[in-house]
Amino acid sequence: LGIMEAIRSISKSGLPAFYEGVVPYAIADGLSGAVKFGIYESAKTWCAENVREDWIPASRFACAAAAFVACSVILVPGELLKQRLQAGVYPGLIAGIRTIATKEGPRAFFTGYGATLFRDVPYTMLELGVYDLLKNAAVKVRRRTTSRPVDELFAAAATGGIVGFATNPLDVVKTRMMTSVG
Repeated sequence: LGIMEAIRSISKSGLPAFYEGVVPYAIADGLSGAVKFGIYESAKTWCAENVREDWIPASRFACAAAAFVACSVILVPGELLKQRLQAGVYPGLIAGIRTIATKEGPRAFFTGYGATLFRDVPYTMLELGVYDLLKNAAVKVRRRTTSRPVDELFAAAATGGIVGFATNPLDVVKTRMMTSVG
């Protein structure tokens, strides 16, 4: 199925069909993002005060891993519902929640949890750790004390490409696990 075929197929059901799964995605991603970044920033602050300076760059990767593990208990159920709604497994969010809870049991909301950690812990470690390293490298190269928006934009773009490519195989495994029912 090519992209244009998929778009034509989805558009037959109208514009709302392009937003299948958006509610659990927005809620879970918003809440888990708040937890992830809150913990990451708090952990970085703690490390800045308690870790030797030469270990600070490596500590950022550990902070990112801890942040993702903490937010994953919110993210995974939302991701599961989003993917199953997008795949047309359930007619709506409430039906999806009821079906999973009654037919598969509450643990089923964490289907693919291990695969998600397998993909997203390295992803988050690379995403946040590499971003900070590239941003700080740009500051040093330019002999400044703080980053500028252009430094942050470059660091974010480079990080996104590197991390997306490196973790895509893990994403394929996770998606396959989460979209299988039963």
